[in-house]
Amino acid sequence: MTHHKLIVRDGAEHDLEKVNDIYNQYVKDTHFTFDLEPMTIEARREWFSHYGTAGRHRLLVGVSDEAVVGFACSSRFRPKPGYETSVETTIYLVPDAVGRRARLGALQGTLPGAGGSGHPSRLRGDRPAQPCLSRPARALRL
Repeated sequence: MTHHKLIVRDGAEHDLEKVNDIYNQYVKDTHFTFDLEPMTIEARREWFSHYGTAGRHRLLVGVSDEAVVGFACSSRFRPKPGYETSVETTIYLVPDAVGRRARLGALQGTLPGAGGSGHPSRLRGDRPAQPCLSRPARALRL
């Protein structure tokens, strides 16, 4: 599939089915999510309720040729008060978009905590997942 111009916008409820399809493909085919079962659409709707169009916790979708080709989100890292200003950023792409990651990096670059957002700390999860779990973790930037 050839994609043309990428449009990055806030995710909306009507995107959730495609977002869920993209995520569940990673659940089925990889170990990257650490989920053992695909996420139901009901669970995805509850997950979506934690995101807004402003603030630290956001969901963005990348749209090309009128189709969602990926999504990125900035989520609460941990529920402990000391982590209040930290966000975990994640990006998932349709399989044929993975090689175009540099272009689709625009998805993540616009998330709070992904640079220049004014948040004092972040946990960067913006590297492609690696099959080896013994790699050193990336440092929490303060």
